[in-house]
Amino acid sequence: MVGRCECGCATVDLQVDPRWALPAPVSKSPIPAEASVTDDRGRQIGGILVFLDRGYLSCLEIYSAADPITAWPDAAHRHPMLVPRRAR
Repeated sequence: MVGRCECGCATVDLQVDPRWALPAPVSKSPIPAEASVTDDRGRQIGGILVFLDRGYLSCLEIYSAADPITAWPDAAHRHPMLVPRRAR
């Protein structure tokens, strides 16, 4: 981790050492996948986006529709999903 969002949410900026990994072959950002974040009752309260910089992971952004999510939710509250590609 090399930084955090200034608003107080749990978004983190990352920097991958290119000596340890090859870049992703498709480096569109954000990637076509995200996760919804739910509360204890299963209601969606936000989401997570994954950003790349030149094919390397650069940011995990967590967002909400109301109060900022200030800590990363445990796995039971994160629900990954693929985002369908848009037709050209």
